[in-house]
Amino acid sequence: MLETIALGGCAALCGVILVACGIGAIKDMRRRKIPCTFTDLITQSDFVEIAEHSAKKIKRLKSVSVDGPVINCTASSQDGWHMWNFSLDFNDYGHVTGNYWGYSESTHSQIPTMLGNTIKEEIARANTPCTFTDFITQPKFAEIAERSAKQVKRLKSVRVDGSAVYCTAYSEDRQFIWNFRLDFNDYGHVTGEYRTYSDSNYSSIPECLGNKIKEEIVRLNYNN
Repeated sequence: MLETIALGGCAALCGVILVACGIGAIKDMRRRKIPCTFTDLITQSDFVEIAEHSAKKIKRLKSVSVDGPVINCTASSQDGWHMWNFSLDFNDYGHVTGNYWGYSESTHSQIPTMLGNTIKEEIARANTPCTFTDFITQPKFAEIAERSAKQVKRLKSVRVDGSAVYCTAYSEDRQFIWNFRLDFNDYGHVTGEYRTYSDSNYSSIPECLGNKIKEEIVRLNYNN
């Protein structure tokens, strides 16, 4: 039987709360019945990207699929002999706030909490609108990104939208193309820190471009 675990928000601070029966189970059922609505700050596709990106950081995860606000995962045991499933439900009474509820076949593994908290942090950042300054305006940021991109080989196209830089790059043999995104929204500010979302786990192109943009942003912030 799956064990229901409420995680996130206050529950994460106080420890794991088990919701197996009684009033807790009734509240949980009511919560799950409320349709979840995404926003302009976090769209469904953004949520999927965050989930998949966060999952890549955790070993022993064998598969990850996203259904609305729910993330279904399969993980391997420490010895690699067994597989077990868990899901993380980010439907917080109709909203995606970062709070989540976990349902796991394993009562001992920390993997669900590790993944859930990583996604929660990313959601908190994404939920904070990015504000530019007089020193680094949005057009100035776009100019920096486009100028930096010209210094990186194998980039096919670059598009800037707000604090995000969307890129398409060629493979080494130029037979294929792949995409990546650099998000410079650092909890509402443009400090130079960025997150990378990439179709490729091996190429150094995203890091190369990201660091070039970061260097210019840090320099401008320092001089002003």
